[in-house]
Amino acid sequence: MKKLLSIIFLGTIVFGCKDMDSKDTIEWPDTLPKFEVSFMMPHDGKANEFVEQVKLHDSKFHNKEGGPTTSLRFITTGMNAGYYAWAEGPMQYAYIDEKGKIDGHQENWDLNISPLIKDVLSTNYYSLQTPISYTNETLNYDANILEVFGYKIADKPNARREVRKLLHRWKNAFEAGSSTTEFRVFFPMLKDNFESDFYIVWPHESMESIETWEFDANKYVDQVYGKGASKSQWKKWNELTEVVEGSYRSLVK
Repeated sequence: MKKLLSIIFLGTIVFGCKDMDSKDTIEWPDTLPKFEVSFMMPHDGKANEFVEQVKLHDSKFHNKEGGPTTSLRFITTGMNAGYYAWAEGPMQYAYIDEKGKIDGHQENWDLNISPLIKDVLSTNYYSLQTPISYTNETLNYDANILEVFGYKIADKPNARREVRKLLHRWKNAFEAGSSTTEFRVFFPMLKDNFESDFYIVWPHESMESIETWEFDANKYVDQVYGKGASKSQWKKWNELTEVVEGSYRSLVK
């Protein structure tokens, strides 16, 4: 009888481990959607003209049916406040090759927008990590406010893989709780000494909604991964990541 109970107990552990492994398995697609983002500051007194010229340029050369869309946001608070963030996506690199062949596209930018720009802080491509992001079916990229946090990953063995696993667990918790609030994880395609290792972007309808939305992610982490999992999750997260930047970005309509 004791032997039988031992076999049952060991079997429970084995199958429990397999179930936990399946929950931590991240299914990566062949390619990830990408976004191009440029941070620009117009000359003093030229902000309104800059905004209008960007809108005219986008309506003529971008936002075609079935293709990537563009947005212009003003960074109201936090790192790089006062700059505008122009973004286009989702897309693949093949689209960039085609965009470069559009007649008059670059000439229009150089003639009507470049002279209005005082400074270009940076331009980069960012991949949306869809398997570890929690998004609704509409994938609404036009939220009024984006709350953006940039993180550095600790210089430890397998740290990047562990961070992805932690984010995947939060995604599973948000799904278990049917959260109406999204979070999207982006990795920069090109790195320098100033770029964060990854970003978490929270779309919001208003500044008020940033502090009024409620969701007990810890409860659902424990529900999916077992009692005490949330405490362990936060401990490891704090060991592996550090917030190095944050900002609020308001959609220019």
